[in-house]
Amino acid sequence: MGRLGTPDDCGKVVLFLVSDLAGFVTGESIGVDGGLCEAIRY
Repeated sequence: MGRLGTPDDCGKVVLFLVSDLAGFVTGESIGVDGGLCEAIRY
């Protein structure tokens, strides 16, 4: 993403998860890292 994450970035994910929009989401692990894990090659 070209920037560091902020607490607000995490908060937006939390708001989504507690909203009706996520009513059918169960048992998921959601990474809030701006794609960093995908960019790192081992």
